[in-house]
Formats: sequence, C-alpha cells, structure tokens
Amino acid sequence: MAQSGQGTAAAERIREGIAAMQATGARRVESIVLGLLAEALATTGAVTKAIEMLAEALAAAKACGADWADAELHRLRGELLQGQSLPDWAEIERAFRTSLAVAHEQRTRGFELPAAISLARLLSNLERRDEARDVLAPLYGWFTEGFDTPDLKEAKALLDELNT
Repeated sequence: MAQSGQGTAAAERIREGIAAMQATGARRVESIVLGLLAEALATTGAVTKAIEMLAEALAAAKACGADWADAELHRLRGELLQGQSLPDWAEIERAFRTSLAVAHEQRTRGFELPAAISLARLLSNLERRDEARDVLAPLYGWFTEGFDTPDLKEAKALLDELNT
C-alpha cells in the first residue's frame, strides 16, 4: 500500500497489526514490522517520525533478543537520513557500515548485499569510487546464482558504473 502511494492507509494498517501482535504477546517480528511502519511513514513525508520509529524498532529487537532484522533496520535508517534537509553524511555512512557489519556477523547475505549497495552508492556519491567498489565487488563476487534478482541486478549496475 505504501509503495503504491497509500502511505497513510498503510501506516494505519500496520499500527493495527502491531497492536494485535502486542495484545497476543508476539514480539519476535515486532522490530521488522516497526521497520515497515517507518517505511510507510517516510512515504507520507514523515521522515523524522520514521527515523524515530526505527530507533523504537531497534530497541524492541534488543528487548526481546530478536535482532535478526537489525541489519535491515540500520540500512533503512541510513536511507532515511539521506532524505533530511541537512544530511549528516558521516552519520549516514555509520548507519550503512553498521548494517553491513551486523549482516556480515550474522551471515545474512540477503541483508548484507543491500547494505553493501547502499554504502557503495553513498561512497560513490561522495567521490570515493574506489572504496565503493572495494565494498561491493567482493560481496557481489560471492554469489553464484540469482543474478536476475533485483538486488543483484542493482549491484551489477552499480559496479558497472563504478568501473567506468
């Protein structure tokens, strides 16, 4: 719903789902659902509230020991920080590097690749193309299949751009 322009309605539905989860005591997926709420809020222009929601999501993950989505939450935080009127590039880079480190530590390539793409894109935009390539190329090289998936297509396009 949020991706189709119905961010406000999506946020309301997600809030209803969170209330239902909390009522039943289901906490293991709360952090990622709060992350989805942050994404929905961002589509409505409520970027500051979305960033606050990500902090709440990370706190919820820590509280119940369900840190499996932390890498994606940190990556999303970096993406949202870029949308602020005065972006703090060092803080954005820290968010992406944290995302990458968490994903690497947890051995979750599905979160590691998007983190590497986000970090590499930032570094490229900051005129640090060699560093961007050094971040992304080894991870892209790890994959042996699935090259038609969106993340791998994006990684390949970015590497091609960095190699020109």
